[in-house]
Amino acid sequence: MVVVNLRAIVAAQLAELAGEEFVLPAEPSVEYEYDRKLLTLPQPPVGAQTEGISVDQARERVRTAIEDYLAIPEPAHALLIKAVPGTGKTTFGILASEMLAEEGRRVLYAGPRHNFYGDIMEITVKPELWYEWLPRQAEAPGKVKTCNYPAQIELWMARGYRGIEFCATICKWDYINHACPYHLQRQRHEPCIFGQHQHVTLGHPLEFHVLVGDETPIGAFCWQRFIPGVWVTFPGMEGSFAEILPLLQNLCLQGILADGETLLGYLGGPQKVLSACNDTNLPLSPDILSPHIERAEDVERIPYAFLHQLVPLLRREAEAALAGKQYLHRVVTHGGFLLLYMRRGLDEKLPRHIIWLDATANARLYRACLGRPVQVVDAQPALRGRIHQVVSRANGKGTLINKAGGLTGKVQQLDKQVRRVIETGKYERPAIISFQKVIEGMELFGKMDHSHFYAARGTNALEDCDTLIVAGTPQPQPIEIERMAKMIFQERIEAYRLNWHAETRAYNYVHADGTGRGWRVGGYWGEPDLEAVLWSLREAEIIQAAHRVRPIFRDVDMWLLTNVPIWELPPHRLLTIAELFGAPQEVDVYIWPQVMAVAERWNAEQGIVTSADLVRELGIVPKTARNYIEILISDYGWERKTGASKRGVGGRPSQGTQKVKST
Repeated sequence: MVVVNLRAIVAAQLAELAGEEFVLPAEPSVEYEYDRKLLTLPQPPVGAQTEGISVDQARERVRTAIEDYLAIPEPAHALLIKAVPGTGKTTFGILASEMLAEEGRRVLYAGPRHNFYGDIMEITVKPELWYEWLPRQAEAPGKVKTCNYPAQIELWMARGYRGIEFCATICKWDYINHACPYHLQRQRHEPCIFGQHQHVTLGHPLEFHVLVGDETPIGAFCWQRFIPGVWVTFPGMEGSFAEILPLLQNLCLQGILADGETLLGYLGGPQKVLSACNDTNLPLSPDILSPHIERAEDVERIPYAFLHQLVPLLRREAEAALAGKQYLHRVVTHGGFLLLYMRRGLDEKLPRHIIWLDATANARLYRACLGRPVQVVDAQPALRGRIHQVVSRANGKGTLINKAGGLTGKVQQLDKQVRRVIETGKYERPAIISFQKVIEGMELFGKMDHSHFYAARGTNALEDCDTLIVAGTPQPQPIEIERMAKMIFQERIEAYRLNWHAETRAYNYVHADGTGRGWRVGGYWGEPDLEAVLWSLREAEIIQAAHRVRPIFRDVDMWLLTNVPIWELPPHRLLTIAELFGAPQEVDVYIWPQVMAVAERWNAEQGIVTSADLVRELGIVPKTARNYIEILISDYGWERKTGASKRGVGGRPSQGTQKVKST
């Protein structure tokens, strides 16, 4: 998943600031409402519902692409394998790694999490070729001690310094080369080393011939850095930039939110800031970039190394301001901190051959993060499963979960949708993927096989269920989308046009009459960077969720309770919520099954159902009840029953009807 855990970053960097609490900028809960209507398009989009390749063809495509790529001596591009779960992309990654190992080449296999190594061990038939690189860690249940000072070196690195400098200063080279469990891993002979995504940006002690990555690594490149205000100045620093830092620190310590032209104004104006940046030579001071420590505990008093990052960012913004441009604000003061929005680069020691396996790979994001072109291998086989997409509601997080984190009344409507789906298909082992709080807060959902958005990737736990219900539309707030975009697309200075609006998007669907269908969907249409980030967090997450039941192999139903058109998930059926409940469009669809049940029962027992009966049993108002009676007559062919003996509320005669008897 491409989600930046900002709170975790903050916590890691605030360990030494006793009693201080940082609060992220408020993010308003935004709900976008558009015409809730399934649109008929004169004709379906080009390529809609075309026959896809088989699983065997997809696998052959992946195998051939990897072999051809590895045959290139010094490729200028990375190979991006876009193959859905079940295609065997991880298996191909393992086989390629082992083939390279037998040729005498060493491979770094970068996975998304520690326990991914267990998945590799279940697939490989040559476990002797593999070794899992262990991080610096203290001894704990299930963990081997690899470092004497894991907490201190983590703090050292969080402040901007290389880990080996700490090791050489505190533990000394003799211990590093002959006794340190972490560094002795460099002597491992296994050619296939399993690491994690952060090794791609932060580096690895070993050298490799090929990098194979699995699942999306974008979060490892995003870097929102937090510098506590108390560390923004440096005693003894000279030069014009030294005059800027106290002003910047003052903003931090006062908790002032400032960025863009406001920030430059506090610092004396864009011309003064630009002059100070141009007068500053980097590195600014050996004492700052290589602080002296004698004990491990000394890391708590060393300054943060950030000036080599701050100066170029401020220079770009000052130049843009002087040119009268609207620009992206990557330097911000807020809540006692200096925030820098950056992107980590690809480690310079990594090899030219990079193969990345990602079912929902977005080429634009990978090009930006890897800093090189990417060749996309699209190996998406046809689905054997059927997709039933229920539109008319997005079931978004803002609709289902309130600002305080509690569930809204709309969740009860989602519960009814899910129950109706299960009832319609007579499923015996349904599974559901939705928002975590919705799963935890609903009794029915918690009893079902379940997972939640951004945690479902890679799991095989749902592959034996007889249907999968994807309930809702995962989507971060616009402010978070912009944050990620300005970190990933670091080269861009021009401000984004933050114009969230709806445009008609077509479903990958052909109606029986040869026309197409579309829906008005909100997005940053016209801003490709923002579109790419949004797609990776919304559409891609729904695709990942749907494939948990392995629909490329299984004749299984998937129900998407979201109105977002997703090309990779072609609907077998498109239903409105009214159609799901078998209700007319103009009624409360969630109560209509009860209306029909009451009407059928009263008709069977008394030969008539009246509006008064509906009022008493369903708790609806008389006007609504009378409307329902009229719908039974006009839409369902029931007969109007006059002269009813039953009386309505307040003595008013109630309207009645009876079902026409079949002949």
